[in-house]
Amino acid sequence: EALFEHFQKRIQVEKNLETGITTLTVDTYDPATSRDIARTILAAGEERINQLNARASRDLLGAVEKTEAE
Repeated sequence: EALFEHFQKRIQVEKNLETGITTLTVDTYDPATSRDIARTILAAGEERINQLNARASRDLLGAVEKTEAE
């Protein structure tokens, strides 16, 4: 839990509502560590977005197939 709290203070995500750009900032004592953490977070986020998109596609396809069957 202490480690989580430590990193929670070191990682920031900010979204600019005007531009739609989201900025991820990772602040550690070592630039390579910051880069690695940022890449890991981005990869996990991309995977989650892909899962959500796949589910939405399946749901939409199921709804279309159900409508056509009626």
